Amino acid sequence: MPTLRRQFGDKGEDLAVEYLKKRGYTILDRNFQTQRGEIDIIAEKDKKIFFVEVKSRRNDFFGDAIESITDQKKEKIYRTAFAYLEKKNIPEERDWQIDVITIDFLENPPKIEYYESPFF
Repeated sequence: MPTLRRQFGDKGEDLAVEYLKKRGYTILDRNFQTQRGEIDIIAEKDKKIFFVEVKSRRNDFFGDAIESITDQKKEKIYRTAFAYLEKKNIPEERDWQIDVITIDFLENPPKIEYYESPFF
C-alpha cells in the first residue's frame, strides 16, 4: 500500500495530468524511472516533448514548491530526460524541454502553476 506521502504526490500528479490534458497535451508516460532518476510526467504537444516535474505542497514551512527543487534534483531530471530519449529512440535534436508544475493545496481549490523551462 502506498505511503501517505506517495498518495499525496499521486493526487498532485493527477491534477497536473488533468491540467495538461485540458491544454491539449498528450500524456506519453508517468513516473518514468531509471537508475538516473524519475520524471513525474512526460507529455507531448505540437511535436514537442515536455518532461514535467510535479511539486505539491500542503504547507509553506519549507518555502515555495519550486524552491524545493535542488541542483541535484535538476541534474537527475536532466539525466533521466536523456535516458527517456535514448530508450524511446528519440533523437536528442528533437524539440523538448523540462517544465515544473506546482500544486498548492493550501488553497481551495488547489492552486496550479506551470513553469516553462525554469532551470534550463
